[in-house]
Amino acid sequence: PLPDASIDLIVCLAVLEHIADSTLMLKEVKRVLREDGILIMSTPNIERCGHSFWNDPTHIHPYTPTSAKNLLKMHGFKNVQVSPNLRCKPRIFYGATKLHFFAAQYLFPFTGNNKLPFFLKFLKGKALGMFMFAQKSDFEVEK
Repeated sequence: PLPDASIDLIVCLAVLEHIADSTLMLKEVKRVLREDGILIMSTPNIERCGHSFWNDPTHIHPYTPTSAKNLLKMHGFKNVQVSPNLRCKPRIFYGATKLHFFAAQYLFPFTGNNKLPFFLKFLKGKALGMFMFAQKSDFEVEK
């Protein structure tokens, strides 16, 4: 076990959707994070991946940008941001507004594994997932 308040950064990629009780996980994350420590997570966005979310039999809980943000806030995290999971795209597309999620879905309609001709590769990058960024707060939520 890690000591309390001993970690500056926790990165949790494609884990949250597999956890039956996110409360236990997030309590442990908060316990080991130092004051103002950073949590970075990714998970599929059920609004974008739809029924294909369930193609992985180990997926237990789907999240939307709103539910992911609310989950982290509910557990006392601060400065919570949710962004489309776009890889290798200009920084402008990594925002936390509905416009950014719209851009991620419709301006880049093809997933990264599409075999497009080189002159159409800019259309790759459809975001089926999302990133969440949060900071540990000393605020405690009563359960």
